Amino acid sequence: MQRLLCCCAGRIVRPGPTRVGVSRLHAGMAAAASAAAAGRPQPAYQPSNKEFAVPGLAAQSPWNQKALDIKYPPLREDITADVVVIGAGIAGLSCAYNLAKEGKKVVVLETRTRGAGQTGRTTAHIMAWLDDFYYECESMHGKEKTRIVAQSLHGAADWIENVVREEGIECKFCRLDGYLYPHFTGESPMPTSSTSALKKELDAAKRAGLEDTEWVDLGGGPEVGGIRECLRFTNNAEFHPLMYLEGLAEAVVRHGGKIFEGTKSWKAEADRVETVDGHTIKCDAHVMATNSPCNHNLAVHARQLPYRTYAVGILIARDKVKRALYWDTAEPYHYVRFDDWDDKNLLMIVGGEDHKTGSLWPYDPYARLEKYARARWTEAGETILRWNGQVMEPADLLYLHGHNPVVPDGNSYIITGDSGQGMTGGTIGGIVVADLIMGRKNPWADVYSPSRPPPLKSLLEVAEEGAVTTASFAERVLPLAAPKHDMEADSGTVVQSGLHKVAVYCDEHKVQHAYSAVCPHMGCIIHWNSLEKTFDCPCHGSHFDRFGKASAARAHRPLLGALLAV
Repeated sequence: MQRLLCCCAGRIVRPGPTRVGVSRLHAGMAAAASAAAAGRPQPAYQPSNKEFAVPGLAAQSPWNQKALDIKYPPLREDITADVVVIGAGIAGLSCAYNLAKEGKKVVVLETRTRGAGQTGRTTAHIMAWLDDFYYECESMHGKEKTRIVAQSLHGAADWIENVVREEGIECKFCRLDGYLYPHFTGESPMPTSSTSALKKELDAAKRAGLEDTEWVDLGGGPEVGGIRECLRFTNNAEFHPLMYLEGLAEAVVRHGGKIFEGTKSWKAEADRVETVDGHTIKCDAHVMATNSPCNHNLAVHARQLPYRTYAVGILIARDKVKRALYWDTAEPYHYVRFDDWDDKNLLMIVGGEDHKTGSLWPYDPYARLEKYARARWTEAGETILRWNGQVMEPADLLYLHGHNPVVPDGNSYIITGDSGQGMTGGTIGGIVVADLIMGRKNPWADVYSPSRPPPLKSLLEVAEEGAVTTASFAERVLPLAAPKHDMEADSGTVVQSGLHKVAVYCDEHKVQHAYSAVCPHMGCIIHWNSLEKTFDCPCHGSHFDRFGKASAARAHRPLLGALLAV
């Protein structure tokens, strides 16, 4: 493969879906794919079931995340490495792959197992469109930086396709068109000026170098969700993210890298990374690729906010849809794609209804997504999957990939700020950071640098993040309701107990379990999430299960046990 990865010149435009796939398919993922092809129902979460060997996985998702198991051994001794990558999602393994191919001695540490984080919860759009809009990016960052952003999004799709071909990864990679269409009245709290937004976006996309973006009319039929006039973006893609990640992990090892699962990092310093089990890896550089860095770095955390996001999987007959990627102009926006299910049906994957973590809106986001999908794709059948995830929204719209801003000339790097485009953004981060470690100039690095000064237009968003944190700290001193002795089974709350804030979960036997409501990451007060049955931190996105165990994001430790005042 000789295709250029870092620019958009000479791009191949395909008129319809074209698939890439070869022979090497991991047995576990093959089983998952066979189950999907047979239309086998997704089992409910059962902690005693060996299928659910890793905690904190999505009980339902098209990618069968719940079936993941530990494949690579934990770290059991002190070792040395050139680079330590913390996190085995798409960002961490993309970075590790690039470095291993360059001959670097790479070690990947993963607390659970590859794909156990947000990569296993994605809807897996690989997008040429910037979902915060090119015209908004241009308004905030200027034309030249917006052009670089467009080049990087295209370059990421090319890079994934090349890796799939070169490493023989079977992951259902497919190039296809994407359509940006106007939302209807009632589909968004935003005013319905979406047609004018499309016109502005078309002009901005062309200024960004996406000359093949065009205004089209899809005809308004049920196979395209009733969409008529819209924008067509070419050179998007889709794939099975966990099959891809499985192949990428194998390629890292094949090129000399080492992966240690069930191994949680505790401290990352200039020349070493320490694990919670007391082992040390001496290294020349380390990369934090954990959705959001597991540290107390306000220079990063103050520039992004965590959002919960939701998705449903609905069966629909293969001959009733035009297969493509679809995105609307609503706020928050909806996004739709399709995946193979059985001989007769596709799985329509519909995502959206995002809200700030720790502030669940007073409605069922899954019901809203189903209603939206059925109103547009009128032939939609049974809803069989519901799952959720978390995205980090940067204040100035752009990813945060590069040197740790606290030590901008040091050997500490971060990959974060996915902005809801984790498959594309994580890949870009893996390319940028690997180049920086190798001492190469990357054309995208300055645009995504975590040390870049925030544009004036983003300061309101930065202030909003500060307000969320300040409000949470204020909760530590403001009184809350007293403990309830008659809580409903399988419910949770945060209460005042003496001088302390206490998180309480009442299990199915009406036994109450009490924990400190102070997030061990940076001291914010957690909130009960009644939909997911979790305790969530509104400041930086730490996520704890109903029994206080950290299941995602920033916090290194579980919630501390607490006593309830009688």
